[in-house]
Amino acid sequence: MKTKINNTGDPCRKCGTPVIKKECKFKEKKLEKSYYYTAYYACTGCKTTYYNNKFKIMNGVVKKKKPKKYIMPDRMTSQNYRGYLKSEHWKTRRENFLKTNKFCFCCGSIANIVHHRNYGNLGKEKNRDLILVCRDCHSEIHRLINEEGSKLKDAHIEVRANYLVEEFN
Repeated sequence: MKTKINNTGDPCRKCGTPVIKKECKFKEKKLEKSYYYTAYYACTGCKTTYYNNKFKIMNGVVKKKKPKKYIMPDRMTSQNYRGYLKSEHWKTRRENFLKTNKFCFCCGSIANIVHHRNYGNLGKEKNRDLILVCRDCHSEIHRLINEEGSKLKDAHIEVRANYLVEEFN
């Protein structure tokens, strides 16, 4: 079992030379981390450094991780698509798109589903590749695609047209 270095004068674990306490030099980068040390023990013989928790300061700063870039597979499958929808890239893209509008493209009610108009630019969608729809219209779009054979690019227009026809009748 390794012995802890707790005090100035304790023997170095490598060479046995007594250690000395040294103050840390502060840099702005260190202060951005979640913790930093104010001092450490150093061996003058073999130059080994020992950090001790009694010199550790918790900063309370939580460093935000950058979202990993989503790498599109060569061939898109439903499993890959579900993986994409769980990616940080999509979550960020979705949140940004939700800030641009709050109303359903088809019926005008409050909406919260970001729907792809096409999958051609998946992973690098532009705003024109996406629409915002409510749950009911989203279900109807997929019903038209799955049951009536409508194309993805046409289904949301059909739902909107049906809603407008009902509105004016």
